[in-house]
Amino acid sequence: MFGICFGDQALAKALGGEVIESPTGWSLGTVAVHICATAPWMTPARDALNLYAVHNEIVARLPEGATAFAETDRNKFAGFYVGDHILTTQHHPEMTSEFVMDVVEGLASVLDPAVIERARESLATQADSDVFAEWISRFFEAAQMAV
Repeated sequence: MFGICFGDQALAKALGGEVIESPTGWSLGTVAVHICATAPWMTPARDALNLYAVHNEIVARLPEGATAFAETDRNKFAGFYVGDHILTTQHHPEMTSEFVMDVVEGLASVLDPAVIERARESLATQADSDVFAEWISRFFEAAQMAV
C-alpha cells in the first residue's frame, strides 16, 4: 500500500499515529527532503531529494512499527514505511511543477503572501520525482518478492 499526502496522514492515523495541523504552517512548492533511513528499495541511493509539497497538516507521531525515512525542516515524519507492505510520503511525486504552480496560484487569495512568494520562488527548483517514482516501483517489486 502506498499513501501520498492525505494518504500518508490517513495511514498514520489508522495505524495508531497522530496527525496535527503543522505548527509551522503551510508547506507549499518544492521542498528539500532529507533521507534519514534507508531501505534496499531506495535505489538510486540519495541523501536528499527535492519534492513537491501542498499541505498544512503533518504526522506528529508515527504508528508503532513504522520507520521514518524522510524529514524536512518543518516535518520530522515526512515519509515512513512499515515492513515491506506500507510506504507513505507527505509529498507529491505524482505532481508536475505546472500543476503545483496552479495550486499555489489558486491559494494566493487565501494564504499569507509570504507563503505564496516562497512557494513561487521554490518552484525554480525541479523536484526529483523520477527518483522517487523509481523507489515506489522498487518498493512494490520487493513487496511482491516477499509474498
